[in-house]
Formats: sequence, structure tokens, C-alpha cells
Amino acid sequence: MDKKIILLTLTLILVSSGCMETEEQKSALNVNYTQKTGVNAGEGVCSIDSDECADNASAKKETNELEPEEIPKIDSCEGAKESLSLGEDAIENKSYDAAVEYYTEAIQVAPDCSEAYFMRGFAHGTLGFTEEKSDDYYKAIEDFDKVLEIDPGNSNALYYKGLCLSNLGEKEKAKEAYKKALEINPDDARAKEEYEKLSDT
Repeated sequence: MDKKIILLTLTLILVSSGCMETEEQKSALNVNYTQKTGVNAGEGVCSIDSDECADNASAKKETNELEPEEIPKIDSCEGAKESLSLGEDAIENKSYDAAVEYYTEAIQVAPDCSEAYFMRGFAHGTLGFTEEKSDDYYKAIEDFDKVLEIDPGNSNALYYKGLCLSNLGEKEKAKEAYKKALEINPDDARAKEEYEKLSDT
């Protein structure tokens, strides 16, 4: 496939986060957790409901850059909060390998914590983009699938899974993921846009 810059920018679905400007379309991603939880907001983030976000989304249309929108709800994360917090700090510092380790620790303590899987998928996906390693995209997809196992109605996990699949050239599978996301959340403009883009190719 043509090399598209598809950057995984995921928002944990515990918190509604924002979209972020990229640096030369290839900057690593930041995650803003403040909007609903007040936890360490990253810089350069705009509200997902703002006009600025709409402009950013349009500017990034050709890059398929993942933009974290929401954080997965906590299902059973008791005992893993320290590792989750350290993982968050690592993400904000763009230390994605370290983030993977912290979220893996969280999963070992709380194997049903969808937040940990979601954010580990985010870290893997970002590594897949920044280091051009397809293995990391597959690992991200596995984590999003685990989120869906815990929380089948998580349309954000489907959306980000679709972006990973699209980056791997699995366009039909990506379309299916977007379609399922829209069945759950028909108002998801991001999934609709990506689905239509693939339908036009």
C-alpha cells in the first residue's frame, strides 16, 4: 500500500480527551485526561467539541492520524492505579516503550482493566508508527480486541482498531471495524469519515 502516515493517537475511554496538533505530520502523540478527570493534561490539546478540533481533524484527514477521544471506562482496575498513572506519565513524556511496560504491569494486577489494554494498544500503535514496526500494530489490535471482550460496546476501540488495520493495508477489515463502531455510535464523525474514505478507494 501507499505509505500513509497513520499515527495512533488514542484517548483512554475513561476520560473525554482532545485532539492535538501534529509536528510535521509525524509527531508522537499526547493524551489529555483532564477534561473529565482532571488528571495531568498534555499540552497542545483542544476540546473535542470545539471548532479548533474540527479544523484539526480536517487537516489530518490524509494522515489517518489517531486522535485520542475518550478513555475506556474502568471495569476492574483495582490495585493497578499506580501502574496506570506511571503509564500515563510515560505517554505524556512520549516514552512509549516504558508505557507498554507500565500498562503490562497494570494488566498483570488487574486482568479485566479495559483502560490498561486500551492504553497499551495506544502505546503499541504509536510505536508502530514512529518506528515503522508492523508487529506493534498487531499487538495494538490484540489489545483493542481485549477491550472489546471486556466492553463490547466500546466504539472507540473499534475505531482505533480500524486505523491500525488500515495502516497495515487491511482495508476491508478496517471498514468492518468502522462499520461496527458506527452501529454502536452513529454520531462518530471520525469513524464515518474513515469508512467513507475507504469506500471511495
